[in-house]
Amino acid sequence: MDKHLNGSASPEEEQELFDWYDSFQQKSIEDGQLSAPGNAELLQKINAQISTASSPIKTYFYWPGIAAALVFILLSTWLILKKEAAGPAAQLLSIVTQKDKKHHVTLPDGSLVWLNAESKLEYPALFSSSKRELWLSGEGYFEVKHDSGRPFIVHTHHIDVKVLGTVFNLKAYPNDKTEASLLKGSVEVTVNQGAKKKVILKPFQKLITADRNGPDAKQEITVERIAHEEHQAFIAETAWTKQAFSFRNESLQSITTKLEKVYGIKIIIQNPAYKDERFTGTFDNASISTVLNALQFSNEFEYRKEGEETIIIY
Repeated sequence: MDKHLNGSASPEEEQELFDWYDSFQQKSIEDGQLSAPGNAELLQKINAQISTASSPIKTYFYWPGIAAALVFILLSTWLILKKEAAGPAAQLLSIVTQKDKKHHVTLPDGSLVWLNAESKLEYPALFSSSKRELWLSGEGYFEVKHDSGRPFIVHTHHIDVKVLGTVFNLKAYPNDKTEASLLKGSVEVTVNQGAKKKVILKPFQKLITADRNGPDAKQEITVERIAHEEHQAFIAETAWTKQAFSFRNESLQSITTKLEKVYGIKIIIQNPAYKDERFTGTFDNASISTVLNALQFSNEFEYRKEGEETIIIY
């Protein structure tokens, strides 16, 4: 304790003091009982008391025990305040969306994120001074505020995306292929499975990785051009952010998976022959019946509703 008070303690001794304090935490002041203004005032008093605690003791014979008790109480409170001050930066916030629900969030650095249905985003309450890290499962559209000193890194199960300031869409649902689609700026994509590989994307390029399991699984990686025209209101990769639904040369199996997320329903394809049939289309705020009726023009399948949340294609 003496070394801590005079500033000569090593990092290991500092940690030992913290561990010792934690063992008495239940007997100390409960965390969160003081208001923010009270914290600042008390911390100022504590620092003043600690600075004088090591002065020569000239009093009655019982003073050393009282002084030790006082230092313990002051030091305990100071440790609580110090931990509380460091807490928000380490605290992870979590946003989870359900079927047919989306969410928009402004991050601590001012970057914007749109979270698609059945997705989860985790990020710290305060980003560190060296980097901005997030963790995504599902799909998110990111407009990243430029900060050359703090790269913006999004971790998913299969890939990590690193940027400084840009606009991109990242889809990383479990048991599905992972896609990183770049609209502005540049991104560095690191593929984590197997032999790690880094790919730099240019605007209107997207990287696709097939879902593979196991540490030795060979990762299939492709880079494609994103189809877009200047007159288009949106592109297929980000149509969901505009309350639209778009697909190009996609199988019925893939389309129905997307429809389940958009409309919050379960779709069962009973006839396996229909699963690989491919379609292209764009729908803006259309009902599920409108989408399925349009698909029927290209393929003579039938469908029926069972209850409020299930559709059978046969």
